[in-house]
Amino acid sequence: MAGEIPRLTEKVLKYLQIEKDSLAMEQTARLWNEAHQLLDVRRWRHLLPVNEFFLLFHSHARQNKAITRLLAEAHQVWLMAVSLGDDLERRSRDYFAQNETFSGYILDRMGSYLVEGEMRNLDKKIVRECEREKSSTTRRYSPGYQDFSLKAQSVFLEMIGSDIPGLNLTPAGLLKPEKTITAVKGVIRGE
Repeated sequence: MAGEIPRLTEKVLKYLQIEKDSLAMEQTARLWNEAHQLLDVRRWRHLLPVNEFFLLFHSHARQNKAITRLLAEAHQVWLMAVSLGDDLERRSRDYFAQNETFSGYILDRMGSYLVEGEMRNLDKKIVRECEREKSSTTRRYSPGYQDFSLKAQSVFLEMIGSDIPGLNLTPAGLLKPEKTITAVKGVIRGE
């Protein structure tokens, strides 16, 4: 990831459960810098009519009460994906293999924090675009939450194609690299 590395804030430390001015703080700051150097952030989004969404995700969404409720008033659906690449998770595994458990754990937690932040940024961007067009949006909703099957990840993977290089699906329906989030978000016409 090019550019300046964001400051390690109290919010991040709280998420990581690291006390400010503790012995772990110095190592955490070093890992924060390392994490940002390992990022290869990829974002993907695709807008489609709500009926096309239900055709594509038919077996994963049509019988899904939460998705049906979420998209009840929507006329379009944004599909979103964010991935940090696999360098960060590979480095975390290296730390664990070297018995540097703290570094492996903290780097992994940082990855979770950073990918969620990237998804929130993409989500906010979509909300702002919809607001400019006098539309509103639903909250975002990801496979694996409530009754939205993880198997829906296969549809995301097929649609994303080569737009996020190296993206794969495990037999259990989890995306690799692990620091990848997918979501749907409905668009509701303005009055």
